[in-house]
Amino acid sequence: MFAIIKEGHRIAKELRYDYSILIGHETYYPRFGYVPAKAFGITASFEVNDKNFMAYSLSGTDKMPNGMLVYPKEFGI
Repeated sequence: MFAIIKEGHRIAKELRYDYSILIGHETYYPRFGYVPAKAFGITASFEVNDKNFMAYSLSGTDKMPNGMLVYPKEFGI
């Protein structure tokens, strides 16, 4: 599974994304460097447990945009 996440990060960097945000298991994703998004001042526009809403810096810096993540209307959230 690590290879899939690593490849996803590689593709995201290639596409010039600076960060990755996900909703995932609180003991699984931290092993890949994900931390609670609230540590960066990132919140969700929907109800989600803080320990499952995580962010990862693809550039390796602590600089992340802070604010609220809003999904496109197609997600129905």
